[in-house]
Amino acid sequence: MVKNTSGKLVNTDSLKITAAVVNSTPELASVVPVMKTALDGLADTQKSTPAELQKAVNTIGSAIMAFPERYNAFIGTINRIAFTTVTALLYENPFAFMKKGLLEYGETVQEIFIGLINALEYAPAQAASIELSYKKPNVMETFHTVNFYKHYDVSVSYVELQRAFVTYDGVGSMVDNIIRTMYTSAERDEFLMTKYLVARAVLDHKVGTVEVTGNQTDYTRTIKEYANNLTFIDSAYNAAGVDSVTPFDRQYLMTTSKFNAAMNVDVLAAAFNMEKVEFAGHVILTNRFSFTARELAVLDGLLSVSHDFNGYRIDNPYYKKITPEENAALDEIVAVHMDERFLQIYDVFRETMDTKVSAGAFWNYFYHVWSVWSTSPFVNVVAYTTNSDVTNVTVNGDASITLGESKQYTATVTGDGVYSDKVEWSVEGAGAANVTIDSSGKLAQITKDSNGSIDVKATSIQNPAISGTKTVTIETV
Repeated sequence: MVKNTSGKLVNTDSLKITAAVVNSTPELASVVPVMKTALDGLADTQKSTPAELQKAVNTIGSAIMAFPERYNAFIGTINRIAFTTVTALLYENPFAFMKKGLLEYGETVQEIFIGLINALEYAPAQAASIELSYKKPNVMETFHTVNFYKHYDVSVSYVELQRAFVTYDGVGSMVDNIIRTMYTSAERDEFLMTKYLVARAVLDHKVGTVEVTGNQTDYTRTIKEYANNLTFIDSAYNAAGVDSVTPFDRQYLMTTSKFNAAMNVDVLAAAFNMEKVEFAGHVILTNRFSFTARELAVLDGLLSVSHDFNGYRIDNPYYKKITPEENAALDEIVAVHMDERFLQIYDVFRETMDTKVSAGAFWNYFYHVWSVWSTSPFVNVVAYTTNSDVTNVTVNGDASITLGESKQYTATVTGDGVYSDKVEWSVEGAGAANVTIDSSGKLAQITKDSNGSIDVKATSIQNPAISGTKTVTIETV
């Protein structure tokens, strides 16, 4: 294969692709001697004139087009040969390396998280009962399932195939049309899907959020601070609110083109405890975190509806459109700092197929792409934005609790830009010693001498100066 910097096939590729197809197709064995004679007439394909190349292509093409069984076999093999030969020249989704690989068996990935446990006081008198009691592990799990079934189609007519052998670069152009159209379309969609996963996680408050202010040096200093923070066990930077840690070698920084052009690579490499060259492999470049009108239209086409296996068209319940307000907030993000396990993207099935439509004298090519698109709720992610502020916290739930009851309280967090909705729960007041509240906001009364009231308090983790309370009356039966 002759590579070039244009991303397009060069003249001699037509001969190379044709030769590769002929040599790989048993039905074209009778064409091999003709092809050998034609190629032997060329001293060097790199130095041959266009007229000499065209003559060789014409000779081989005439032999292939002489019989239906030959050109049917040629067009049937070309998708397999060309796909592996040509794709090296094509656009590739820059986020592709973050994929987790091929899901060879089944359609579901189970992700299990085992949380830390609390130490118990040594108590010899209770040893027997402790030894025989069941210790329930703190296990959480989530499932990532195949949710993307698409195919990309393109047709090639008999006339187009016939014309491909008329000019010296015709076969290359035809293959370029087939493969580039399908492959680049799929790669473009994967790029947008990856951006959407990250954007939706940020907008839905599933990540930590940090406001960056000042100049580029200040931005870099902030990112360095959080690169260090992520190496310590903390629950503030993941959707599940579990204790998680991300070593430097598992940290990746997705940046906008604009921020990337101005950032101090040397300082950030030191922040990640890496050499400059190694750090470059941990930087993921994107054009922006917001979406153009065209990109939003493509996402709607990809995700707004789907079809079940009975062929019925159904709305996709998991797709949330990016609103204009959300898109404006995304435009203020300069970088997203993530654990390498955050993006849960798996290929399940990728295959090109073709079929002949005799009545129309054309062939249809289908590039099938089935995959898993999801994110992990258990690992650390931090979004850096120029506009982020929590302005209010409201506590929701019942105004009373009785002995033996457990009640769930929730917090509604509002703010500007993209922000974190994570809160820290606590109780205040005269009866506070008699109740417990866990990290999810579940309140339980534990003693019976608890008449009075308490304040259930939720404090913003992003901005501890902002909190909300609800007065809860404690009642005994």
